[in-house]
Amino acid sequence: MSPSQSSPLRRPHKADELVISEPNPFGADLFQRGAIAKNLGALIRTIEQPFVLLLTAPFGSGKTTFLRMWSQSLTNDGHMCFYFNAWENDFVEDPTVALVGELHRLIAGKRLGIDPQSKTALALQRVKTVAATVLKATIPIALRAVTHGILDADRLKGRLTAVEGVRDAVGDISEEVGKDVIDSYSKERESLLGFRSTLSELVTELLAEGQPTKRPIVFFIDELDRCRPPFAIALLERLKHLFTVPDILFVVAVDRNQLRHSLRGAYGSGIDADGYLRKFFDLEFGLPPPSSDAFCKHLAQVLEFGRLLAGRHDAVVCVNELARYFSLLSDALGFSLRVQEQCFTRIGFVLATTPKNAQVLPQGIAVLIAIQAWRPDLYESYRDGTAGAREVIAAIEQNSGGPKFLASIEATVTCATLAAWSHDVGTPAGIENEWMQQLRDQQMDSTKQARIRSWSERFHQLQGMVPDTYSELKGFAFQRVDFLRSIQTVAP
Repeated sequence: MSPSQSSPLRRPHKADELVISEPNPFGADLFQRGAIAKNLGALIRTIEQPFVLLLTAPFGSGKTTFLRMWSQSLTNDGHMCFYFNAWENDFVEDPTVALVGELHRLIAGKRLGIDPQSKTALALQRVKTVAATVLKATIPIALRAVTHGILDADRLKGRLTAVEGVRDAVGDISEEVGKDVIDSYSKERESLLGFRSTLSELVTELLAEGQPTKRPIVFFIDELDRCRPPFAIALLERLKHLFTVPDILFVVAVDRNQLRHSLRGAYGSGIDADGYLRKFFDLEFGLPPPSSDAFCKHLAQVLEFGRLLAGRHDAVVCVNELARYFSLLSDALGFSLRVQEQCFTRIGFVLATTPKNAQVLPQGIAVLIAIQAWRPDLYESYRDGTAGAREVIAAIEQNSGGPKFLASIEATVTCATLAAWSHDVGTPAGIENEWMQQLRDQQMDSTKQARIRSWSERFHQLQGMVPDTYSELKGFAFQRVDFLRSIQTVAP
């Protein structure tokens, strides 16, 4: 059956961005991170000096959602909070522009109800003015020297017209550049100190006007690990030299491994990345890994899998099994929350394009989508028959979470499905005989023997299908997954 012959799409969609409830920020918290936010909040309220907290978690593990929830919680508790998405601002060369611009946007507007003529507004204007001076003072000396040469081209041209005058001209230019370096250092130092002083005045005015009722002001910086390496490093340098003043606490959320790659890309593979990062952060806290089980159940609900399977007698069972099997596979293969969400969007397309009279095999859909997302090359080899179930399962076992998954009861059904759809042995019965004999040759405890019996029962169930139905089910499963290649979108 071709995709055009299936039922029309029934609004499969991506999960909407989570709306954070103002009165109850952690009301939709799937991972029970509210207690973490409460403890961190108690910690930061003891800090008065300049402080930078590094919040680490792997890419796509819910850092942004946690920051948004925590920011709202702190706001409710009387803190002033700023949120800065570094990735959305790395089109500018100097992060100072974006950071000061974010301060201006949040403070000067009506959002915080600050009078444009108040001391706070005037202090903010001074911050902008001094920031412009800082930017001018920190233009690279080399660039200034080149510009100096262009602007004074006539003077230099006179010096360089004769070959014998080159040495003297270069000496004069070097002396002038040396003076520029010294003068620029003095100006830059004065500008940096002036900016810090002016920023401290702004913080003092904000606290004096009662905008936040509790100290410190909290400035969240997110998505730094996705930025261009030069921008990410420059932002860290700016935080260290410009923005660390009393009563402002910065929370920088990153995937530490990605940030390491940025540093090595900028300074070479020999750099001590962890040592370099320690210069910028006063404390590091790692978010605990999220629960794939809770997240997959949530995705199945918000993507309305129950509605997509409406009218089937086993709709509830299918939805529950899809969530359970995929969550286990996600843990086995190390999927981030972002990858899980992308896969569930694809599963939604499969369900939406499956005719109501066609059988749905949840564990089959889950494992095919998971393998294609994890190892597209392995999926293609398995689909084309150049790799069998044995190769797929061996690859899963080599992954860090693979052995734990393969020891589960659900793995027996998943492996049986892979084997039954494999091209390496002609029939389900042939696969059963070969695999079961290998298993019987091993010494196993009673628990594993029970799993083998479960596996065997699943083989018999597949073997008992009418051959035409079995072939159609196998072909249809591959067809639906492959069809997604023409319609899948690349998520940021």
